[in-house]
Amino acid sequence: MGQKLPPVAVCTECGTYTNNGDMINKICSKRRGDKRCGGVFGSAINKHGDWEKCRYCDGAGSERGEECPSCQGTGWGYIRDGQRY
Repeated sequence: MGQKLPPVAVCTECGTYTNNGDMINKICSKRRGDKRCGGVFGSAINKHGDWEKCRYCDGAGSERGEECPSCQGTGWGYIRDGQRY
């Protein structure tokens, strides 16, 4: 089985990833307690400039049968211009 495709956007506030391209420039719907996240999904569609294989789960998206918290189960870690976030 090959590695999953990387997400296409990242929330500017909470860092949530999404694979839904329709969410780019839309408000994040994630909730923190009783408050909604105030961020917007920013485009991160450059596979080689925005993403790298998750170094914690080696791109599997899970560890010991549970979703990898570092990559949110995607198998990818968000980077931009070589900086890890």
